Amino acid sequence: MIPNHSLREFLDKYAAVEIPILQRDYAQGRLDPRTKGMNRKGENFIRVLFNALREEKGLHMDIIYGSIETRDDDHPEEKTFIPLDGQQRLTTLWLLHWYLSQWEERSEEIAPLLQRFTYATRSTARDFCQRLGSLRLTQDELANPLEYFSQRMWFTSKYSYDPTIQAMLNMLNAIAQEQQKHPVSFDLLESLQFRSFDIGAYELTDELYIKMNRRGKQLESIENLKADFVGYLKKIGYDFSKPDSYDRKLDHEWADMAWGCRENEDFDIRYLRLFNRYFYNLWIIDNPPGEKEKNSTPNELNVHFTGTDYQGFDAYEAILSAEDGRLGRMVRFFNFLASDRGIIYSDYLRNPWRDKNKEQDSAYPYLLDVVKLSMLDRIALYALMLYVDNASDEVLQSLEHYQAWMRIVWNLIADPKLRSYQAQRRYMLLLAQLAPHSTTIESFLISTDIEKIGISSTGDEKARLKLEQDKLRYIGRYPNRREALLRAECIPCLQGQVGFLLGIEGDDDHFSKIVELTEKNVRADWDWGAEYLWPALISLLERPLFNLSSEGKFDYLSHKEHGSGIPWRLQDLLNRPHITEALLSLFERCLQDEGRKFTEVCEELCQSYEYDEKIPWHYPLVTSNILLKAEQGRIYNRYWGEGICLQKRWRVTENKWCGYWRLTEREPVMRTKKDVF
Repeated sequence: MIPNHSLREFLDKYAAVEIPILQRDYAQGRLDPRTKGMNRKGENFIRVLFNALREEKGLHMDIIYGSIETRDDDHPEEKTFIPLDGQQRLTTLWLLHWYLSQWEERSEEIAPLLQRFTYATRSTARDFCQRLGSLRLTQDELANPLEYFSQRMWFTSKYSYDPTIQAMLNMLNAIAQEQQKHPVSFDLLESLQFRSFDIGAYELTDELYIKMNRRGKQLESIENLKADFVGYLKKIGYDFSKPDSYDRKLDHEWADMAWGCRENEDFDIRYLRLFNRYFYNLWIIDNPPGEKEKNSTPNELNVHFTGTDYQGFDAYEAILSAEDGRLGRMVRFFNFLASDRGIIYSDYLRNPWRDKNKEQDSAYPYLLDVVKLSMLDRIALYALMLYVDNASDEVLQSLEHYQAWMRIVWNLIADPKLRSYQAQRRYMLLLAQLAPHSTTIESFLISTDIEKIGISSTGDEKARLKLEQDKLRYIGRYPNRREALLRAECIPCLQGQVGFLLGIEGDDDHFSKIVELTEKNVRADWDWGAEYLWPALISLLERPLFNLSSEGKFDYLSHKEHGSGIPWRLQDLLNRPHITEALLSLFERCLQDEGRKFTEVCEELCQSYEYDEKIPWHYPLVTSNILLKAEQGRIYNRYWGEGICLQKRWRVTENKWCGYWRLTEREPVMRTKKDVF
């Protein structure tokens, strides 16, 4: 068994304990960018330590892995311990020992040991550790270490730019607050113990660091990406002397975004996602799909820009080099994301129809907490990239224009046919065409001929864009209806497809009441629609619900597209002119007598409906409950001379057993294929 020891005993065994250059910066003291307070993981750890000290029960921590080196052949007894895992715990323990020894004026007895601990990640971190060991501070000076050190003459800007030092100062402030609330004794620190593990004693080499970290996990790919990115900057002759140079941003501002809000777990994976998701979208734009890739995602995208493995910088360099100015745009975008405005903007990367009360994954920032992105998520990210590219710094300070852009983006991409890689790229190209006008998107669409935008597609994108234009022009005629119309767009089962409201020419109050009725009575669940909405609508139609002139031609009455859960059918049907007219007529009847409920009006219409020889198939749909039984509601001109039929299941093969109804009968009887032969 590996024995337990305190930090003092551990440091006493070695000439030095050195955090290696390949390790990441000290992180337990980082601030949460959202709350501006200590990150949850660091806060929890220091609280656990202080609770253990106050209760005098001690604490046994996990094993710290590392390798032991002899650096002076003349003094082989002087060993250096190189932590490969446990850097964060060691640093926090070291800071706690330093602080309490200063607090009790006992630094002389432990300072020589504490000075054996150092950081090799940067010269500034190493210098700061050495300087701390030589200081002797009073309790007044220890009250706010962050403020105290920032006012020292020797604390220059190079210390301010070192994220490890900043995190150390934050942690010292957290320790100060705990100590001032309920002081603990320096002597009790011996009860905080851990075990250390020398990989060399088990004939393992330092190559283990390349393959393992954190007890068997792979070394963070982001560290390799960062090193290669700096190498790329050197290759293109980048000037690193600037105080805000890109290498500093890699370790400070941009890295801060990846700490997230889940107790800082998987920081490195989130940081890798930041780069991968940015370059993923650019790769799509740069690479038209081959014949075999129209419906499937190209393998190169999955290899280089998804998952947790880093496959080298070549793919990133190819994208950066494909177009002048891309590096600068990437830096500007990351800088914006890292700002307070960027965090607010990220809140709009989620679709506006989701149930926010049930939302689990945070959008903060740039969806980095989301493990797997959908096509819609990726397009929304691309829309944000395009907006930041085209907006001035002044415009970015206001949310108004961005909200308008993302509203139209989401209305466009909530397309049920957006299921293939080819469709994803088409929508991204459309947004790229609109992007130069993203900050004035509404005025641009109002005044622009859609046909001249140059949309090269099957027509779905064009039709959806035309609806956005029609809505904006309608609001232009009736500006007081904007709020109500946008509220209707947010109805979950409509997802912006509210063309049926554009036929209302009454006063503003009347329009608002129609929207209220829509919110209450146009629902995604099929049972409600089949029992009330659809029978009432069909009873008001003076022409066939569907044009099923030829044998085998079909259409649907279901709310959702089969197998997808997308409420496209409901959206599509309500926007068809003759159904729109019936829907508005239904709502008018509800408003004529505000005392009557929607369900009462629907039931009245169904009960008073009379058989019409011109449209005989309406009668069973209105007067019976077969819509509830049909579930999918697929209506078509049946083979074998059966006439207009309503299937019980969406798939034809399933109906062999499940059956169908012949709608030309006043009282339809359930039939199956065997009834035909």
